[in-house]
Amino acid sequence: MEKVNCIICDSNASSPSIKVSDRFTGEWFQIVKCGCGFKFLSPRPKYKEIASYYEDASYDPHRSQNMSTFDRIYSWVQVKALKWKFRHISRF
Repeated sequence: MEKVNCIICDSNASSPSIKVSDRFTGEWFQIVKCGCGFKFLSPRPKYKEIASYYEDASYDPHRSQNMSTFDRIYSWVQVKALKWKFRHISRF
């Protein structure tokens, strides 16, 4: 794992915001909040480790057929979250 600076303002000062778990491994990750307001994963897996988080056969972020109710709700939330992120990032 590596601690990273904010990609918006390059600050290394951040505070814990929320802990989230990986839906396949159950491993917990820390989302931190920078002074500029941007939230991001830190520490995060190192570049050489990141591929191991996408090996699960059921991982398919672009799945569009045979979606369960959960998948449809998750997809809707994902679209809303991406639009929210775009609006906030585009201000910078």
